[in-house]
Amino acid sequence: MSPREIHVRQFQMDDSQESLLWNLIVKESRNGTFLLERGYMEYHRDRFTDHSLIVEQNGNPIAIFPAAIHDESLVSHAGLTYGGLIYGREMHAATALHSLASIVDYARAKGLKKIYYKPVPTIYHKMPAQEDLYALFRLGANLVRRDLSSSIDIHFHYTPSKGRKSCIVKANKSKIRIEISHDFNAFMKIQEEILASKHQTKPTHTAEELIFLESKFPDNIELYIATLDSEMLAGIILYKTLTVCHAQYIAVSDHGKKIGAGDALIHHVLEFIAKPARWFDFGISTTQGGYHLDENLATHKESWGARATVYDHYEICL
Repeated sequence: MSPREIHVRQFQMDDSQESLLWNLIVKESRNGTFLLERGYMEYHRDRFTDHSLIVEQNGNPIAIFPAAIHDESLVSHAGLTYGGLIYGREMHAATALHSLASIVDYARAKGLKKIYYKPVPTIYHKMPAQEDLYALFRLGANLVRRDLSSSIDIHFHYTPSKGRKSCIVKANKSKIRIEISHDFNAFMKIQEEILASKHQTKPTHTAEELIFLESKFPDNIELYIATLDSEMLAGIILYKTLTVCHAQYIAVSDHGKKIGAGDALIHHVLEFIAKPARWFDFGISTTQGGYHLDENLATHKESWGARATVYDHYEICL
């Protein structure tokens, strides 16, 4: 295939038909998730200069590239955990190589200095979709960040540690109630207090944003809580895709920790909620560009039987 058959153009933000096309490509892709649909990407469009791209072959769209412009770089995407080239079953290795090479040419023509590329982790792939990683290698991309997450293959038997099992038993004796909830305000208040006291940070999302996103994606975003005598002791916000049930936020109050509410909640999710997805992903335990591992946090996730999944970031200098 000749690179001349590949054309890259900018996505038209305010064109409703273009958004429908974009979402269709995501839904039919091998490696896309609802986070890459326009309804999710644009909830915080005021924070980023969107510069998403559509890749066409002979006038037909074959891939999308969620992106934003930041510091003279094309970033895929500054407001998302992952992105990169998103494509369907018909994408071949040579076409992916020419597609990404064409994106490089496009960025150079725009006078940009770098492409910052965050591929979709393999656990989110509906079928193998690493053509983009080969293309990155061929184009001289450098791995500049690697975050470590912890995931459980819930289709196979996983074994929580004795300590986890003990906490689950303790929680069950307390008659903790587990249920789905829409009270994002109460949950995020717990989350905000924990992050402020332990890490001097704030959550990525506000309660209002999560309420909005849950209304847009009710089948993908869910809040489950653990309560005792109507008091919220713990909560977990799940981002559910076809292959992954991801813990976007987990928060447990001090009272909840004492009686094992968080353990009871995670156990319930793993046993009854996470399936039919194959993977349960706890999220990353790294900071400082991946160079600092919170060993206590990683060990806690591993005590559930989780093991490492990496979220990589690549850089192409133009």
